[in-house]
Amino acid sequence: MTHVTRFVAVAAAGLPALALCVPVQAQTPEIDALRPRAEQGNTQAHWEDVRHRGASGKAVFIEDMHRKVSLMKKLIVLFFVVTFGLGSVVTQAQDVDVPAGAVVRMTNCTISNGTGLNEFSFSDVVERARALDFNENAPNMIWFRRPIYTAQEYQDKWDFQIAQFYPSYTEMISRRVAAGNNAYGRLPISCGAPLVIRHILVNPGPLEDQTAMLTRRCSLSEGSSVRDAYNRLRSNVEAVAAEGNNTLVQMWLPGLGGRMKGGFGSDRDLDFVLAQVGSTRQGLTERMDMTRTGTLPPSHNAAPRTGDGLFSCDRPSMWGTNRIYQAPANQ
Repeated sequence: MTHVTRFVAVAAAGLPALALCVPVQAQTPEIDALRPRAEQGNTQAHWEDVRHRGASGKAVFIEDMHRKVSLMKKLIVLFFVVTFGLGSVVTQAQDVDVPAGAVVRMTNCTISNGTGLNEFSFSDVVERARALDFNENAPNMIWFRRPIYTAQEYQDKWDFQIAQFYPSYTEMISRRVAAGNNAYGRLPISCGAPLVIRHILVNPGPLEDQTAMLTRRCSLSEGSSVRDAYNRLRSNVEAVAAEGNNTLVQMWLPGLGGRMKGGFGSDRDLDFVLAQVGSTRQGLTERMDMTRTGTLPPSHNAAPRTGDGLFSCDRPSMWGTNRIYQAPANQ
């Protein structure tokens, strides 16, 4: 039972008691004057006292009832004002602002051929990248993302994507200037122009070094805001967690590099990318099956094309993700 519900129950239970606690007024002055004479044996005064007591008692009773009804009305009004006022506060508290998030530099890359055709595989590149020497100027995290089910245009042009995580724009610029831009020279790859996004984590959670990710390109409906979409996703996460699945949900918002379109296989302008990352590969596929089997009601499925009208998204692309590096917790 919530605090508001408990308050309502206590307040409702206390209304009758408060109404019955109104004190009865004293007798009229006429009765007070007759009572001493009646007590001294004056018969006429005695009967006058009895008659006045009955009449005034009835009047006092009626006046008392009016007073109780009036108090009851006031208490009921106060009860509803406080109850619905608190309910409004609780509802508003569930709608929160979008956090600042991290800054992620992303670039799409191809694996360079050596002396022989396809001499290096993606696994080779991952192994070599993990063996690099990372220092204090390295990103907080580095992930390599390999396309599994994506737009054909992407796979025709690129082999994988690099995502480098920084706590802020300032840290990203200062670290990259200090480190220089020669890290890729030690890997058999060539990369395109980077873009930078704001990475908004809707729900935190651990990730294995190898897992899977879904990405969907999303556009806001007219009149909707990023804040609306973020709070919608928060409610989705709570519904999924209640079913025992802890898939991470992320929003990628435009940062640097022009329109947020390239690298996802479409020329369409985007308001944000919705990403779902399983703590394990199986965790993500189980989340997908929850939608397939109807375990979750349609309103809890992440960003349906129609839904409540806040935003719409394309069908998802799937990626295999590999953690290359993560800085110590104290960095």
